[in-house]
Amino acid sequence: MIIHFIRLFFLSFWVLVGFLFLLSAALVNSTYLRNQVIRFWSRILLKLVGVRTKYFGLENIPKSPFLLVSNHISWIDIFVILAHHPVSFIAKEDISGWPILGSLVRLSGTLFIDRKSKKTLKVVFQKIARNSYNSKKKSYAFFPEGKTSVGDTIMPFYSGLFSLAVEKPRYQILPVVIQYREEGDYSDACAYVDDVSFFQSLKQIFETKNLEARVTILSPERLGLVSSDSPSTLRKIISRNIRTKMLGVLSQ
Repeated sequence: MIIHFIRLFFLSFWVLVGFLFLLSAALVNSTYLRNQVIRFWSRILLKLVGVRTKYFGLENIPKSPFLLVSNHISWIDIFVILAHHPVSFIAKEDISGWPILGSLVRLSGTLFIDRKSKKTLKVVFQKIARNSYNSKKKSYAFFPEGKTSVGDTIMPFYSGLFSLAVEKPRYQILPVVIQYREEGDYSDACAYVDDVSFFQSLKQIFETKNLEARVTILSPERLGLVSSDSPSTLRKIISRNIRTKMLGVLSQ
């Protein structure tokens, strides 16, 4: 138990370091510095909690801005992605209230939304469009399931944010599948579900040995409005097709 408190202390200290670094990057208005800080900081955080990472399909990452779509299992997912490729997340507002990490997630450039509010979705789309037209070519990421699972399947997707792949500016969709393994086998140790608190989740991760996050990056898809399909219809078709493609990875 004492070792857990020691690891929690170092984790809290590292969050403070990350906060100060990101604040410095914001003050000098350097996107490059911000991205380097986020990548390095996320890698150290994963080491502190004891999660190794292994990435497959890195050659599929586009050179132009893209929309990363991933399944969602844990609060760690965000940092598993950021450890290799810093993106701006589009996430639920309650993530900003996470203990220890919430403020850092906000400072890293996350755009928060209320999925039930069309108004907040519209505001997010306007910010993304404004960044694109101002030559701030950012890539974005979101979890279309809308909530976490234990990782043995991928739940049906909410299609709203897939509008970013249909309407201008149009983004390529980059499907990503995250799987957590313990000694090479499926593990739900990282699952942040039901009524599990952040600290209960952290304790469970601390107590699990040889945890590995396997990240499979699938080939990107560029989609636009075709034939007589309405944007609403097309984004639903896209979301179903992408989910089917991602489920294929879990079945392997």
